Amino acid sequence: GLATDCFSCRPGKYAPSPGLPDCTDCVTGTYASAEGMTSCAQCQKGKHSNSTGAATCSNCEAGKFNDYEGAVVCQLCPQHMTYSNTEATCVCQPSFIKDANFSCTCKPGETLDIDRCVPCEDGRYKSQPGTGSCTFCDDTAIRGAFNTIPGISKTSPASCACGLGQFSEPPDEDNPEEILHSICKHCSETNLPDGVNCSQVGLTLATLPLKDGYWRSSPDNHNIVECENH
Repeated sequence: GLATDCFSCRPGKYAPSPGLPDCTDCVTGTYASAEGMTSCAQCQKGKHSNSTGAATCSNCEAGKFNDYEGAVVCQLCPQHMTYSNTEATCVCQPSFIKDANFSCTCKPGETLDIDRCVPCEDGRYKSQPGTGSCTFCDDTAIRGAFNTIPGISKTSPASCACGLGQFSEPPDEDNPEEILHSICKHCSETNLPDGVNCSQVGLTLATLPLKDGYWRSSPDNHNIVECENH
């Protein structure tokens, strides 16, 4: 009879036994990475192959995943998540945290800006995790406050502050509209404005610094007195 040369199946194809006239393409979701394979292997988790005759499987595209072997296509990761090849699963995108329901959201003190979490703007705060808006200090904490204390997280009303040249004082208990708020007042409203130093954000009546040569009887006293020279 005639002699026939044998050859190895090229990558992406296989022959389950020797002597077969043709090699067979690997089906979608599988691959053969070397010559002479007798079977195709399934794509690993996090990879896929949507064509026949694949020599390798492709990584899932950014923001997609699969958590099983032999995938033909990858699925989209849930909102605000992306696929991590290292962890072989979807993880929160940078700036997001995972909440109790295993969803990705913004941490307290931050809010959603298109596709990332950003700190609340000055004069706002947010106590709970979530993608909702931050709360205005002026509405819920200090009447007239449009600033927050520099250097601290904007996670509670305690971060709200009056601006430069102002201080906050407790509400007027005789005014029911102000019972839940402190109130920002200008330092010029004190009886001796030249005796106070209002050069920083976040001052309160109790922490209002006095300049040298001035005093008051207690931290909650508005009456500033100039010291007498003897």
